[in-house]
Amino acid sequence: VALGHEIAERRRAQAELREAHESLVQAAKLAVLGRMSSTIVHEVSQPLSAMDSTLAAAELHLRAGREARAEASLGAARALLMRMQKMVRNLKSFGSRQRIDPPEPVDMGQVLAAAAEVLAPRLAELGQSLHLAAPAGLPAAQGHPIRLEQVATNLILNAAEAAAAAAASEPISVSLTVQDPMLRLTIADRGPGIDPALRTRIEEPFFT
Repeated sequence: VALGHEIAERRRAQAELREAHESLVQAAKLAVLGRMSSTIVHEVSQPLSAMDSTLAAAELHLRAGREARAEASLGAARALLMRMQKMVRNLKSFGSRQRIDPPEPVDMGQVLAAAAEVLAPRLAELGQSLHLAAPAGLPAAQGHPIRLEQVATNLILNAAEAAAAAAASEPISVSLTVQDPMLRLTIADRGPGIDPALRTRIEEPFFT
């Protein structure tokens, strides 16, 4: 009886620990989105205004019988709409809670491209640029695509903010290389570095 009670208590404690971990991860993701909120609003409102003007121009072209120019304006409006849809889709994936599914093959080049898409407006606001080196044909990683994207997004954003604080002008370097049997992801910036007093704590869970 005592052993059964102890096993039940351990399972309950493990379940509570997993729930606390998921809550902390979710809070960290929402904090990142909060830091980017003003630039996200700008990035969406800008193409909306442009699309309004583009559709108005298409209407004028149609009234004047300039069908080719109207078609071009409609194509430009569609491109703006697709740009907004892609950004919203990436942000929705980034901010959502994810089930713990078994690891699967992940194209890290696509993961980094999605992270760069989400961060593009924030990087522009910080005056920082990104140099992404992800050669085609790299082997797949094993993991969860959205979680890996969340990791990459956080690391690149931290690098950009550190570089901006140091007024660095060099692009943030993000590269993938093969280091059999693994891939190595390297993110390098010209920020001020980590305070020596904090270096012993950087591997603590949830330490910022």
